[in-house]
Amino acid sequence: MTALPPAPERRDDSLIASERALSIVFGLVDMFVRGEGRHRANELAQFEALMLHFLTKIDPFSRAVVAQKLAPCASLPTSILELLAFDRDEVAEPILMSAPLLPPQVIEAILQTGSAALRACLERRHTQTETKTTAARALSEPSVPMAEASSPAITQEPEAKRPTHGGLASSSQAFFDASPIDRQATLQHLSEVSEGEVPAPISRDKLETLLRLLTLRDHDGVAQILTDVLLLPLPLTRRMIDDPHGEALVIAGRVMGLEEAQFLRLVLLANPQVGRVVDRVYRLRALYRQVSPQAAVKLVTIWRGSKSGQPRFVAFDNRRGTSIRQAQSTPAATNELGAFNRLSGRQ
Repeated sequence: MTALPPAPERRDDSLIASERALSIVFGLVDMFVRGEGRHRANELAQFEALMLHFLTKIDPFSRAVVAQKLAPCASLPTSILELLAFDRDEVAEPILMSAPLLPPQVIEAILQTGSAALRACLERRHTQTETKTTAARALSEPSVPMAEASSPAITQEPEAKRPTHGGLASSSQAFFDASPIDRQATLQHLSEVSEGEVPAPISRDKLETLLRLLTLRDHDGVAQILTDVLLLPLPLTRRMIDDPHGEALVIAGRVMGLEEAQFLRLVLLANPQVGRVVDRVYRLRALYRQVSPQAAVKLVTIWRGSKSGQPRFVAFDNRRGTSIRQAQSTPAATNELGAFNRLSGRQ
């Protein structure tokens, strides 16, 4: 009697589903990378929805391959970037090293609660950026010494044309018109010569409100808090927030007595133009450690008396501070802050 052939081995349903998810994800990634920068809004939305559904169904090694392919893509949806950045270290590393821009909440979470390997990634990224900048400046300006080329200046001006420390401190307008290297030099100089008592820190209530407003990305509310605490006109505090280089936030943070972690949140969330650039965040953190509270207070005091810093007297609007009161009391604000803290690993 002829023996019957063995029955085909039945494959596990979960394995079939995993292979199907892997095929879909790799197909989506290939199409996305080939069309980088040319996708329409509806195509990006479809890509985002499918990737968020299937990405968690594939194994970590495959997710690391996906992260490597997607990391350089400037149009990668933020939700996918965050999902990969908060994955295992081997998945997150390509994103942290190669993504053109990183969401501020990702940078903060890695700096505050990330593993040593992920913090090292951001350090390497910062170092590589500095090295490239130094090399580019040295090549374009052979007469500039390497040590000087490695400074955070965007454009190096002849010494005779550069403003003096006193000139930069004379008014807020002079400070904002200056380059980052001149601002930094002024702050460091004032820190060396300024004396006096350390200012009292911002009150606990105002600090909690400020952190809530930052979490809610409430630009006007944050500016109003700075106005109340620094005693500066609202247009000036808005300019301090919107400045693309961020040194003004160093001054604000020092006057308010913010801890470094609180200052990082201010830098990361107040102005996305600053908070999404890893190198800029690292530079400002280093500057924050160097600037004394007395120097920051001296500068703000001068700004209060300068013509460019004089407040404009306008009639009070009863709605002034509405966003602040809402941030203090609404359940939505509390929930948003709780979610942000959980994301950052804080309770």
